[in-house]
Amino acid sequence: MDSSAWKYIDELAGRIKRILLVFIISLLVFLALPAPNPFDLKTSSIFFYDTLIFWLIRTMEVAYLPQGAKIFSISITSPLFSVIQMALYLALAITIPYAFKEIYAFISPALYKREKKVIRKYLLPFGILYVTGAIYTTIFILPLTFRALIFLYEPLNIELLINLNDFINMVVLMVILGGVLFSLPTLILPLIEAGILKVRTLSKNRVLIYLIVAFIAGLISPDPTFLSVIPLLIPVYVLYEGTIIIGKKLENKQ
Repeated sequence: MDSSAWKYIDELAGRIKRILLVFIISLLVFLALPAPNPFDLKTSSIFFYDTLIFWLIRTMEVAYLPQGAKIFSISITSPLFSVIQMALYLALAITIPYAFKEIYAFISPALYKREKKVIRKYLLPFGILYVTGAIYTTIFILPLTFRALIFLYEPLNIELLINLNDFINMVVLMVILGGVLFSLPTLILPLIEAGILKVRTLSKNRVLIYLIVAFIAGLISPDPTFLSVIPLLIPVYVLYEGTIIIGKKLENKQ
């Protein structure tokens, strides 16, 4: 193997190390970060210190669970793993954008000027749409999902007990799903602009794509009635139709 190949391997290894370092530091920081009011004696805390993770989990419980619902742990170590799990999710949220930056910096020398321009053009819209989808899911979709899941508990006089790990996974995965679905236009339009994907293909197969998106959303959402997923799919389908309109303009320019 020649020296230039080793140079690229060393560079890649260095970038991977930096990504791992950012992840580890972010994880430790989130585990130690204080809550908005860390020394409030009225809240649950460890040694009179309330962490951001504790505060977030309690806030999620208040926001999405009805009064009288109880969170339970399936094992004695489950609360500890849940706190670490929440910190891992938050650390990933910080690390993933940094990882994309490092990957782009590594591959950018091999890209043409036009390809770099296309990637940079869609980075900001991707971030905006992803955050919008995550916020929309947090405010509207998650409350609907929990209401759909628990509406039979009271009529049947069943005590509402929720596994802590399942609760955290459900909230986080639904928020990620909302962000990814909202950002689909920024993943499709670069392919159209590069000539890899045709608008005619999107228009011809829109029903199939609608069904695939609905199927994925249904798999991730625990709501068996599918009612809470519909408000998420409607804006996603509107964005898809908008993508087709913008894609036609891009093809006409080319």
